[in-house]
Amino acid sequence: MRTLTIPMTPIVTILCVLSISTIPNLVLSFTTAPSISNTRTQRGRAVVGRQYCTSPHPSYCSYSTSLRSTEQRLEEEETITSTTSIAVERPIIHWTVPIQKIGWQDEDTGIWYDEDGPRKGPPQNYWRQNLDQRAYQLDMDLVTQALRDDSDGGIDTKLDGASKEVEGKNSVRRPSRHRNLLGKWAPIYLAGSKVAISSPNDSKPVDDNDSVGSTIEVPLTIDIFRTAGRKLAPKNHYGVFDASLAEGEEVTMKTSDGAIDTTVCASEANDPVALGKVTVAGSDCALQLGGVTYVSDYLLVQRNEEGRLSDIWLRCDDAYLGKNVEE
Repeated sequence: MRTLTIPMTPIVTILCVLSISTIPNLVLSFTTAPSISNTRTQRGRAVVGRQYCTSPHPSYCSYSTSLRSTEQRLEEEETITSTTSIAVERPIIHWTVPIQKIGWQDEDTGIWYDEDGPRKGPPQNYWRQNLDQRAYQLDMDLVTQALRDDSDGGIDTKLDGASKEVEGKNSVRRPSRHRNLLGKWAPIYLAGSKVAISSPNDSKPVDDNDSVGSTIEVPLTIDIFRTAGRKLAPKNHYGVFDASLAEGEEVTMKTSDGAIDTTVCASEANDPVALGKVTVAGSDCALQLGGVTYVSDYLLVQRNEEGRLSDIWLRCDDAYLGKNVEE
């Protein structure tokens, strides 16, 4: 069975709903929207996979699946309709300084190491590496807690408090127009209900003290991408990434089950906009865009009009890694 690789791009704010389509098999063509490299099927699951370069650090790669041409992406794209769940993996860490050697210190001997062996002291950019690691761990701790949460599918005060801690520590300006909003997302919580589980077939824990596996099963994925086609920001010292969304710029939001395929306008107002409903385990869940309280390389958090935690989505593409060479 062949399954689809749906595009994914980071996204931002959304105000005016221009059009909502609930036609199950409607496929919208679009330009250079990021995608993952392949999707395979295992026992009724669509397993999202990625291609990696041979470098020990993915951010060194000159090739990113999310920066492929429209023709390459469309050749691989099919609609995921025959699978009961989609298995995704936690995103890999994004190192801000792409050429740095990752260093660590042996707690017992105090000796510093990198990929080449022992070294004299920490790497030059160790402070930046440390910030990247802490930001990543903060997001993944929230993912782990969300997957462990067992409050009848809803959001309890403990999870809400953990989310507020993340929202308060690494906030960005204009989250509804930030480039990280674009991309492909796997919902862990959707409209206040838990819809994801740690895969029962995954025996590899995130760490030795963690019973939550690295693979996560979700009922659908959500794509957010520029309607007019991908737009990249000028190259900087850290690579090439998507440009931030402009006020009023059209963005398309599309679910892998075909229930939602709609265009909205990015807005700094960041007001929650209802886009329609998707069916999860026989229940209707409202899908919104806006009310973004946190967006990073790895997570998207949204709250509803009452300020209640509504969505926790995990990134499942590699657009956030960018590209580190000239095209």
